[in-house]
Amino acid sequence: MLVIALAFYCTCGLWRLAYYNVMESKGYFVGLPVPGAMLLVTIATWFVATYGFSIWIIAVTLFLTGLLMVSFIKLYKYGLWQKVLWVVVLFFLTIIVTT
Repeated sequence: MLVIALAFYCTCGLWRLAYYNVMESKGYFVGLPVPGAMLLVTIATWFVATYGFSIWIIAVTLFLTGLLMVSFIKLYKYGLWQKVLWVVVLFFLTIIVTT
């Protein structure tokens, strides 16, 4: 199941990158950007490795982030969500370095 989820995630990532280069977007992303999706997968993998959660969490995260990448949700490029993303990144880097 994890291999299927990973293949789905990679396919969605390639699809998103392909239509992102073709689409005209002014000030916003269409769908979840690939680095943001990978951050969510990395956090899920870290939780599984650190706390011993089920491996299914990674598979579900891969499926959900794959769907978010190819969705037509508009995320503004320079908004609040980027600040929140940086706070989450710094938080997890701090946890990883201190443990």
